[in-house]
Amino acid sequence: MMQEVKRMSGGRLKLGAGTLYTALNTLQGKGLIEPHPGVEGADARRKMYAITADGREVLAAEVERLAELLAAGRQALNGGGLTMARTEKRWHTWMSWDYGKEERWLNEMSARGLHLTKGGAFRSEFERDETVRYAYGIDYQGGLSKKTAS
Repeated sequence: MMQEVKRMSGGRLKLGAGTLYTALNTLQGKGLIEPHPGVEGADARRKMYAITADGREVLAAEVERLAELLAAGRQALNGGGLTMARTEKRWHTWMSWDYGKEERWLNEMSARGLHLTKGGAFRSEFERDETVRYAYGIDYQGGLSKKTAS
């Protein structure tokens, strides 16, 4: 497992066994990875894991966060300072049946200084403001029509 991590990172990441297995247990405990059927034969003791749907979502958010950090760093190196655009668009598929998951996503965005200004099924717009934090909650009210909702 440790050789695989080293290979995937091009040799830049070296983890001790305690660090690696603690991280794997944490990821599994959070439902971000799950055991995958192992290999037969000589490598039968080898543990394999697969990323879950939640894990993919968390990974996508982390990749996005790192891309923002990289862009801000490049901007700073080019003499542009660290200011970022005030309005930002985010692609995200809303899970209308899982309000808790959507609330957590909105609150994570708020913790990063992004506040919802326009929501949609696939794309949402946020305003960046590092000075305030909102707590989002989704309150579904079934049975409403356009007439009763206005």
